[in-house]
Amino acid sequence: MLKLISPSLIRLASSMDKPLYVVGGAVRSALINGERALDVDLAGPFDVEEFIPKVLEQGFVIKAEYPRTHTLMFAEEGDDARYEFTSFRSEVYENGGSHTPTSTERTDDIVEDAKRRDFKCNAVYFDIKKGEYVDPLNGIYDIENKVLDTVKDANKVFASDGLRLLRLARFAGELGFTPTEKVLFSASSYAENIMDISGERIYEELMRMLVSDQKYPYSDPAGHYKALKICQEIGVLKYIFPELSLGAGMPQRKDFHRYDVLEHSFRALLYSEPSVRLAALLHDIGKSVVFLRDGTYHYHATTGASIAKERLLKLKAPRSVLDDTCWLILNHMYDLCVDEPAHDVKKFITKNWHRIDRLLLIKEADIKASDPDLIPRTVVRWRAIIRDLKSSGAPISLKDLKIDGDDLGQIGLKGRAVGMVLEKILDQVLDEPSLNEREILLSMATSIKNELI
Repeated sequence: MLKLISPSLIRLASSMDKPLYVVGGAVRSALINGERALDVDLAGPFDVEEFIPKVLEQGFVIKAEYPRTHTLMFAEEGDDARYEFTSFRSEVYENGGSHTPTSTERTDDIVEDAKRRDFKCNAVYFDIKKGEYVDPLNGIYDIENKVLDTVKDANKVFASDGLRLLRLARFAGELGFTPTEKVLFSASSYAENIMDISGERIYEELMRMLVSDQKYPYSDPAGHYKALKICQEIGVLKYIFPELSLGAGMPQRKDFHRYDVLEHSFRALLYSEPSVRLAALLHDIGKSVVFLRDGTYHYHATTGASIAKERLLKLKAPRSVLDDTCWLILNHMYDLCVDEPAHDVKKFITKNWHRIDRLLLIKEADIKASDPDLIPRTVVRWRAIIRDLKSSGAPISLKDLKIDGDDLGQIGLKGRAVGMVLEKILDQVLDEPSLNEREILLSMATSIKNELI
């Protein structure tokens, strides 16, 4: 691993009279595929205060210091690596899963430091000065055998920190490791502790899970699917997205679906592109509610968009993500049976041009998740319409019209009337692109104005 460590960091370790260790993900990655990590966790049996002068002497730049947790963040100019040093410490937690320890205490014992971590695969150390691994909890065995096991009794690990429930699922997805039966059982026993974690932290872990198949070159191609399946297995999903979890065992039409509502949602996630995975996971979140209420799945898209908004607000999702996700859920059923008039589809496409590509990705994932052998007829139809729109030179949006609001102002239109008239003109020109000429459009605008008077 020594070849993966920068010369400056090696000099820094050599300047210390006590060992400086690389620990966690950087060590794990080195053991798995020999690649250098850019986020590097460091640890050692000394205080941050005695470490800072050495860091500065070697030309590193201090980014932040957190005295309460004995942590220092620093970087090296010209190098993309980011370092986070934490003194060896033990931690005390209150009952519950709040994630934040009530107190920390410095220690010189590497075993004590290892036992405060979550999983053995993250508790392997590399002594930079000596150039050798230190493995106090036999974590190398777990890495070699692709096992996720806790650093101490699993009940104690999950009882004190609810975030570790999500980390368990994410690591399973990212690393392709399999949790032990005991770990899964204990995680299930403390699933409720996820309620002690802030919405922001849950959202952050969730979004990392949704792309866990892409984290490392060796990540499982179905890692994102596996991660969410574990969330359901240990009972965490029902606290984050209860309506989604309720879909387990709910049957669907056998002529169109191979799976129940929840498994269908998981498979939509599996087949989706990274840019739309949150919407793919939640696209049918309304089905369980309308089924329990009405005995059918009618109008589940409208209900689902409302539920998704409520859940994502609780997770403090960025507004842009919330709006985009809810719009995709609301519209994922539009023209599903290829029965909408072509003109109406054209209008819908042009009105929502900036989102159409993502909606088509959702529709494709939805069909594959229903039955991989089905032909996505809506997608085929819409792509043909889009090709025709482009080849015909039809205006895709208002800005493609050869008149604008200023032109309409000159014929006496103001305020909301301007937008309304432009929309009416665009509606007509969609089917007859040859009408998109300035004089023709002005004449059309005048006629529409006269109708409004």
